[in-house]
Amino acid sequence: MASTLSAWYHRIYERTPPKGLLRHFVYQGAGVVAFTLYISAQVSLFDEIRPVGGRGLVFLLTFVTSVLFWWWSAYMLLYRRVPLRQMLPPAWQREAASPVLESSLRSSSPTGSHQVREAMARQALSWR
Repeated sequence: MASTLSAWYHRIYERTPPKGLLRHFVYQGAGVVAFTLYISAQVSLFDEIRPVGGRGLVFLLTFVTSVLFWWWSAYMLLYRRVPLRQMLPPAWQREAASPVLESSLRSSSPTGSHQVREAMARQALSWR
């Protein structure tokens, strides 16, 4: 999954992936660790916050942590070659448009779903 996302981000940002097998494995390994920590944090966050703040607070904190995670993961999948501030709009859009994206991906072919993702990413990049 990480290599597919990395290739997709490199294509969107018109970058070429750096050379070096070790560097590639280190970044992907760090991505797996980060994803595991992200999921663990989400689950523990749900357990702690739900009794205190209810669904609204859970939604808000889930949204914020998701945006931060996708922002950081896109930055790392591009091997830190695109400035972090430039990466925020796609992360924000990824979370804000997630239900629309998911429904359109279910109804389209693999080629169509790739085109939907690329079109949404290009739209997010136009925010810069």
